[in-house]
Amino acid sequence: MNCPLCTSDNTKKIGVLTKEFISETYQNEYQFNTGKLVTTDLDEYQCQHCSLKFWSPCTPADGSFYSQLQTFPWYYPGDKFEYDLVEDWIPADADVLEVGCGTGEFAKRLKTKRYVGLEFNFTATDGVKILDQTVEQHSMDHKEYYDYVLSFQVIEHVDNPRSFVQAALNCLKPQGLLVLGIPADSSWLGHADGFGLNMPPHHVTKWPDSTIKKLDELFAMELRAFVSAPFSDSYALKFVKTPDQTRGDIVVASFRKN
Repeated sequence: MNCPLCTSDNTKKIGVLTKEFISETYQNEYQFNTGKLVTTDLDEYQCQHCSLKFWSPCTPADGSFYSQLQTFPWYYPGDKFEYDLVEDWIPADADVLEVGCGTGEFAKRLKTKRYVGLEFNFTATDGVKILDQTVEQHSMDHKEYYDYVLSFQVIEHVDNPRSFVQAALNCLKPQGLLVLGIPADSSWLGHADGFGLNMPPHHVTKWPDSTIKKLDELFAMELRAFVSAPFSDSYALKFVKTPDQTRGDIVVASFRKN
């Protein structure tokens, strides 16, 4: 089984998610029926080279699934740790691409007006430019176009993270900055086995700190910042009885394109 990030075939099976467990979890927590998306048990693997965790077969969610999630007011919040941190990194004259921008909430906080968002099933608001494209599609016509490419809590949803990162880099100008916000598997989240949103069909990969820090070895870029969110028990204690409270469940990492 090859790793979807580094392509290594040195991977190890570390667990199994049964389709019944997934179905019951989503039904109980979110009143979702996952029967059409997850039709078989899923084997969980960990790459022995880059440490990424992933499932096989890969079962990413479809547009209908995300349309249902968007009915929950907490799914696209206006305030996030990532927004507060990264907002001040972006100068007023920057060309910015945000991949998986939701309803464009972060765009409203930026000083620059040279912003493009990518999102499926979107409803554009307040004049924010949002395109219905993948980053791979967008990169074909926007090579070395942007100063910043941002993606907050998106990469864990895609079935080909290698293609995702490479396309994002293709969109960046030389020395441009790629900023990723990623659920932190090295936090309490990595022990939250009953957390539906951290398993397929929502998340299809898990990202330990070591995987995130290894990205600059796998791609032509340099790690510049690695920041963990502060701990919040807003829902951690629902899934983990005694979480490590030294950090939260999100990491923001920035990389300078070589």
